[in-house]
Amino acid sequence: MEKEQYILMRKQKQFDYQLLYNYYISKGGVNIGLNTFIIIINTVNKIDILNGLDSEFGLVALQDKDGKEILVIN
Repeated sequence: MEKEQYILMRKQKQFDYQLLYNYYISKGGVNIGLNTFIIIINTVNKIDILNGLDSEFGLVALQDKDGKEILVIN
């Protein structure tokens, strides 16, 4: 996954499972299949995943006073 792809996903406020699965595989993850990956991802806190990837790609997510994301900047 390229930084630009990730930024686009974040700006569109989507959770692109295929993009994240491809990234997982490219980082040496076990080929568990997309469906299994989706099931596993849906059992964890997506915010933790996004925070980790934001940090890796040098992005900052701005939130309102209630913790709702309002803007992602790089």
